[in-house]
Amino acid sequence: MRTFVLLCAAVAVFAGPVLAHEAPEREYTVAFTGEAVVTAVPDRAVVSLTVQGKPAKKRREAEENQSVLAQGLVTALRDAGVPERDIKSQYYQLQDYYEQKSDGRPERKGYYAVQQFRVRLPRDRASAVLDAVPDFANVNGVQFEVSNARALRDEAIRSAIADALTRAQSRAADLGITLGPVLAYQESALGRPEARPSRVMAAMSEDAGAAPELPAGEDELRVSVTVTFRIDVP
Repeated sequence: MRTFVLLCAAVAVFAGPVLAHEAPEREYTVAFTGEAVVTAVPDRAVVSLTVQGKPAKKRREAEENQSVLAQGLVTALRDAGVPERDIKSQYYQLQDYYEQKSDGRPERKGYYAVQQFRVRLPRDRASAVLDAVPDFANVNGVQFEVSNARALRDEAIRSAIADALTRAQSRAADLGITLGPVLAYQESALGRPEARPSRVMAAMSEDAGAAPELPAGEDELRVSVTVTFRIDVP
């Protein structure tokens, strides 16, 4: 019986402070937004090319027909100064080939193969390389990229943060408040200086003798950040 009384006393002493809850202090916050804009001229072009082989009754023959054209395209690109590492096969498809019968219904006659290539090169070389593309290849399009897009984004974010901090200090003084530590941070980017399509005249007259004009223009990256501070209350 004596041991029971001692244990109950110990629990009562421990539980007393736990059951006594104090109302938490209210926390006040304020948020400030900063913005920044960086611009860059694209320095890299990505060209999409497709070759389609002549239809054939047998699959192997259709694959060989396409392979000859693909090898010819790669050779032409290499001769134009494009390194092999910058020539990439994006996809390859072997499809059924159909012809229309006299009654209007389609009839499978064999196969044909299609292969698409992605070619990366300096922007100032794009026109010359396109001019060297063989007639049997189709130019699907050209995209312009900024090779150091990540560095530009980081630069824009740093500038936007600096803008937010400057606004915070100025507005805090106007409001007569004291800023505490940063509690939250959020960022968003509008526009990405990475890839932008350009229209290309894929078909040129044989006697034109001029490469297509490919103005790259200028890309813009706009960044916005929001920084949330705690307000220190005396």
